[in-house]
Amino acid sequence: MRFGCIRNLVQLNQFTDAEKVFQKIIASDPNFFGGYRELAQLYLRTETKLPEALKLAKTAVELEETAPNYFILSWAYDRNGDVANSLLALKRAAELDPDNLKYRQMYEQIQKRDSRGDS
Repeated sequence: MRFGCIRNLVQLNQFTDAEKVFQKIIASDPNFFGGYRELAQLYLRTETKLPEALKLAKTAVELEETAPNYFILSWAYDRNGDVANSLLALKRAAELDPDNLKYRQMYEQIQKRDSRGDS
């Protein structure tokens, strides 16, 4: 399934419309991880419904253990103030996709920020 047209809604700041489309995708195919991950990412990007973003990201990982799903889960844990689980999820993303420099860099950033006590 492609999310290009929905991402266009996000780029146009039509977040409510994008949210509704993702919710319809989830309702029509509750076993498809992509709907959960994309809606979680929408909430994380807009800094809204962060507890819901975490719940959605967890569901995406439960349905399919992919590096991108773990990356979004890490982001959701981080935005909800759970650094330890954020680092664990990011470590798993890096294990699944060891060539992805972004995952390693984010891991190091979160570790450094946490050691300084920043949030």
